[in-house]
Amino acid sequence: MWLSPETPALPALSVCFSSKDIPIPTLKAYAEALKSNTYVKKFSIVGTRSNDPVAYALAEMLKVNSVLTSLNVESNFISGSGILALIGGLQNNKTLIELKIDNQ
Repeated sequence: MWLSPETPALPALSVCFSSKDIPIPTLKAYAEALKSNTYVKKFSIVGTRSNDPVAYALAEMLKVNSVLTSLNVESNFISGSGILALIGGLQNNKTLIELKIDNQ
């Protein structure tokens, strides 16, 4: 499934099916698509081997997304720099109420 502004109502999108073969560009593309998507409220990329470039893309998404309420990036390879970027992306975000970042 690909996200676009025309994607029908989809309250949650989980990419945590234990696949470690998802390319980093694909994970970054999800973040880019979520910038304009107005349906997804929960997004999870647990255990996808996401790294700092993915975290930076998610941080940019958080700056403009006004729908997402939960983001789960647990069990990945995001460093302190990527985590700080995610937190920085929340400066003006008024909708995210849950950010899970354990086990990096």
